[in-house]
Amino acid sequence: MRHFHFVLLLILALGNTLFANNDKFFVKPQSSWVENITYNDKNATGSIDTEDGAIYYLSDYQSNVITLEKYYRSVIKIVNEVGIKNYADIWVSYDPNYQELNFHSIKIHRGGKVYNRLEKSKFKIIQNESELENNIFNGSFSAGYFIEDVQVGDIIEYSYAIVGENPIFKGNYFDFFYLQFSTPVKKIHCSVRFSKDSKVNYKLFNTLQQPLRAEKDGLVVLKWESENVQELITNSQQPSWYSPYPKVQISSFNSWTDLIKWGEKLYPPDGLKGGKLKKQFDAIISKCNTPESKINALIQFVKDEIRYVGIEISEYSHKPRRPEEVFQKRFGDCKEKSYMLSSMLKKIGVESYVAYVNTNLKHRIVEYLPSPTIFNHAIVAIKYREKFYFVDPTITGQKGDFTNFFNGNYKQALIVDPKFTEPILISDSGDERVVVKEIIEVIDSVKPVQYTVHSTYYGSEADRIRNQFKSNTKKQLENSYLNFYSTNYSKMRFRDSLVLEDDPELNCVKVTEKYDIESFWKKDSSTNNRIAYLDAPNLKSYLTSPEQRNRKHPFYLYYPIEVENEITFKHAEDFNIDEVNKQINNPCFSFKYIISKVNSTTITFKYNYKSLKDYVDTTEMNKYFNDYDEIRNETYYTFTWRKNSTQTSKTNWMFIILTVFFVTILLFIANALYQKDISKPYINNPLPIGGWLVLIAIGLFITPITLLFDFVKNGFFNQTSWEFISTPTSAGYDVVWSFAFVYELLMNCLMMVYIIFILVLFIKRRTTFPIHFIIFRLIHFVLIIGDVILVSKITNSNFIADNSSVSPVVSSIVASCIWIPYMIYSERVKDTFVFKHKRNIDLEQSKNDVQSIS
Repeated sequence: MRHFHFVLLLILALGNTLFANNDKFFVKPQSSWVENITYNDKNATGSIDTEDGAIYYLSDYQSNVITLEKYYRSVIKIVNEVGIKNYADIWVSYDPNYQELNFHSIKIHRGGKVYNRLEKSKFKIIQNESELENNIFNGSFSAGYFIEDVQVGDIIEYSYAIVGENPIFKGNYFDFFYLQFSTPVKKIHCSVRFSKDSKVNYKLFNTLQQPLRAEKDGLVVLKWESENVQELITNSQQPSWYSPYPKVQISSFNSWTDLIKWGEKLYPPDGLKGGKLKKQFDAIISKCNTPESKINALIQFVKDEIRYVGIEISEYSHKPRRPEEVFQKRFGDCKEKSYMLSSMLKKIGVESYVAYVNTNLKHRIVEYLPSPTIFNHAIVAIKYREKFYFVDPTITGQKGDFTNFFNGNYKQALIVDPKFTEPILISDSGDERVVVKEIIEVIDSVKPVQYTVHSTYYGSEADRIRNQFKSNTKKQLENSYLNFYSTNYSKMRFRDSLVLEDDPELNCVKVTEKYDIESFWKKDSSTNNRIAYLDAPNLKSYLTSPEQRNRKHPFYLYYPIEVENEITFKHAEDFNIDEVNKQINNPCFSFKYIISKVNSTTITFKYNYKSLKDYVDTTEMNKYFNDYDEIRNETYYTFTWRKNSTQTSKTNWMFIILTVFFVTILLFIANALYQKDISKPYINNPLPIGGWLVLIAIGLFITPITLLFDFVKNGFFNQTSWEFISTPTSAGYDVVWSFAFVYELLMNCLMMVYIIFILVLFIKRRTTFPIHFIIFRLIHFVLIIGDVILVSKITNSNFIADNSSVSPVVSSIVASCIWIPYMIYSERVKDTFVFKHKRNIDLEQSKNDVQSIS
């Protein structure tokens, strides 16, 4: 929608002139001055290694300074289907406002035959929109041709010429062409033709190949020609100013002074006359009392009231519109906003100029020949109290004083004024700093971890955050912030809304974030403990992560920036940590980190990172990568929360009620069983408890005590212990462990009641003791097996291979194998446990009495 509004604005502003020259496209023979370059395809086969599915036989570029014509010819062999996709479509850009596009040929060589595919009616002419995202419209078009019936093995050949140059250059000539590409080429030919009395300068970059100089048809010809040129493989993440490709620059300017003289004419000194702009100017100045306040007010007006839109058609690619016209439309591009601002500043007696910069080449522009084409941006140079300050009027939302504005880190600028003879250095901007204070608070094992972040941004970072909040909805911002932390914490939600505090005078912005983290703790399957990883994502977002380490080319860094990151970790329990105070010194950055213990439950991690330059040279790679890895490691810390950690005691009344209920049922069952007897002959002189039964007696008396100890140790009635393993947000949450907890509780109740019941039978020497003892041993064995299986399920271990699991199972088997046969076959057992319940004795006596009477 935003692009639609912008295009509609352009249509309304330009009217019918927008498409007036889109017919500057022709199909015609090539000019007579063009040299026909031959190429050799005899040794080319489809087996040649290529990543884009094609082989370049010829790349031909010829330029004629006199006729303002640039000729291009390409010959490409299609090796596979990828080559068809990449090369069967032809696209050529041109500006119909001052250029015409002449297509000469489109051919397919196949099986010794040549097929002509050039048909003007099949071309598609479309308006370029590549810079609309940046609110720039340059009036250029692209001619597209989709070659039909392209097959693997075909050789595609096409040629065209672009005639005309931007009239703003006043007949001066500038050019760039490359002598190597990212794909192999069997033959590269580049040449420039100009008159003998013309002064044309050239400069070589990344090559020592000098041109062949010749004269033809009264013109001087400079020619570069190479065969079997291999592809140049580059690395990712290179600095914007770095280009390893061999290339040639051409310029008719002899010095920077010549370029300044050309540019000076584009900016008349009387930029601010009468009219509405002058009235606006007077209104702004009338509210200010000091020179500094006037400068700041004028800067803020141009920055924020004149929006950035560039209609850079034809001569307006470099020539600004008058400030009055820009003010009436309330929009302008970089040179127009800079011209307006410098004119207004001059009106209050401040020395100011329009200055050219290159946002990519930065400090490398001085290495190039003077040319308007090596600059892509305009800013304002302000000389105040014998010091230069550089202001970019296209950066909106900047607050504070102009002396501390972020200037884009452009490094070098060419001031468009005869006082200057070459580009001058731009000192680094002011306070480019970020201060982040994080607090991670573990309340207990159940509640979500509270995460609070206070971030203070200065300089350009404040500008960035300020614009971020202005250009996004609250929902978009929250999603963006949550996504930022999603790698570290998957289950995270806002505890409170984002808060933005803006201090315009200091140009600093403070953002407060408050979160609840439900997934802070992760399960360690090897130990069954819970672990948490403490990272420093806010710090690491400013570190440049290398995608390629085996490099031949420089590596860019985020510059300038200083990051202070303090992380306070508050645990619910005491823990120990080794304190650290260390510094890493690198040619590209400095890094300090301090780990200190505040008290038994709180520690702080303090990090300070400062970039020292914007790239890593190839000679510095190994040290940089080693130090970078050390930073990554030192800012990554692991915490462990054990299952048996002490917890604040809270009574679990639900389990108490459950236990009472279950034990009551067991007691009813035990009472019923207690009244049962086994019929056996009466023995006049039963044996007392003795022999091996003494060992059983000892075991029966010790077992209840052991069970009671385990009951207390397991904390069945501790509410916190139960919540620790049963609450989904808890650090110890585990469904299987929760089931095992309830299982252990009920089984302990069962065993406790049953063993006491058996102990009473033993003391009373009841006839039912042996059978209940046998049942107890069997139940005990089954419960141990169940317990071992649950534990192995929780810990993901093999209980057969685990000695701690096998030992109780083996002990139970051995004990059962000894005592169960003893209860069945021992004569002493038969002669000892002979007594019955009194009620049963009374019933038997009654029956005997009845039988006697009868």
